[in-house]
Amino acid sequence: MPSSRILRGVAEGIAGSFISRNNDVNGYWAIGKLLSHAVSQKSDCILLDLVGGQLTPDHSQFHGMAHAYATMLQKQLGRNHLPPDRVRRAGLRVTFDSNLPLFAIPRATHRCVCKVEIEDWRGKKHIAEQTTSCARHSVLHEIRSTRANILRANSVRTPASFQIVFQAGLVASAIFVGIAVCMGMDTFRAWQSNSPLSNWKGGTMPYKYGALLTLAFGSLAAGGAYFSLKGIKDRIIQDLSVRDTDVRKPITDADLSKLEDPKYGIITIDENGVQVKHPKLVASTAWCDVREVFAYKRDLLTTDLICLALCTSNNAPVLETHEEMQGFVKLWRELERRLPGFQEKYTKWLLSSPAFDSQPTSIWKRAT
Repeated sequence: MPSSRILRGVAEGIAGSFISRNNDVNGYWAIGKLLSHAVSQKSDCILLDLVGGQLTPDHSQFHGMAHAYATMLQKQLGRNHLPPDRVRRAGLRVTFDSNLPLFAIPRATHRCVCKVEIEDWRGKKHIAEQTTSCARHSVLHEIRSTRANILRANSVRTPASFQIVFQAGLVASAIFVGIAVCMGMDTFRAWQSNSPLSNWKGGTMPYKYGALLTLAFGSLAAGGAYFSLKGIKDRIIQDLSVRDTDVRKPITDADLSKLEDPKYGIITIDENGVQVKHPKLVASTAWCDVREVFAYKRDLLTTDLICLALCTSNNAPVLETHEEMQGFVKLWRELERRLPGFQEKYTKWLLSSPAFDSQPTSIWKRAT
């Protein structure tokens, strides 16, 4: 029946979107964060109720993600003209297994299986499954996403005052080290001459008290240095440097362009067409000659690279662009403006394509 095919397609779309790198929580890959959460709860699986938007075991940082995928299910049903009562139950199960596949991504420690199961009003189950490799979340090995994502997690306030605290901790540690060194030298001299120490009131005190003060200031210096350096190691200063930023605040094109670098190529756009300048070649095409646009990803080991290829004819070379080229966001916006239906299909591909999906997908084709 048509509804069976539709529900199976919805399940596949949700499963693919969930394990993709576009599913992030506070800018980091959701699968890695879920693995860390599962390990902390001594569990090997995470359950998500796609009808109620409830995660088990629960954690507040995933509330936004859970709500977003419950909303996605309802939107997909509405787009396919299926009433909500056609779905009796819908759930997503993420299972983590330490037995890695043969060709796992670098630094991966677990195999992740995402299974979406939708039960319709007749009791028939529609199942889709996606598999990937992952590791526990670590800010030392991950780059925080700057891309807009409608599946971003709940609002988190990140005041810049934390940065001041860590910097002040380093300064205080340096001061305590200086005091401890000076006190230690005075105490050592007093011990050698078996004479008392002068205190801050102009009187004297036994050198044993000086030794205790030296130890106290040294401990303060060591503690302050430890916590400050630990914060730097975890890149807290970098991650909390945004002044009172709401992660659900709409991201501008300037934010989206942070990945762009002219050393990877420069995309120039005008009314006639698009030109790509690369250190080794220069290629261009006119807007009227573009016949089809393909989207795909290139595997860069620890992350993937979003690419758009403009095709002019069957025999002509493909004009390839990617998100690290200067001007990619402008090209993206120009394609949305010039090519009817491009925006909807490209957004759908971003949300549904699996991680490292190198298979080219046609997202726009000129009518013949």
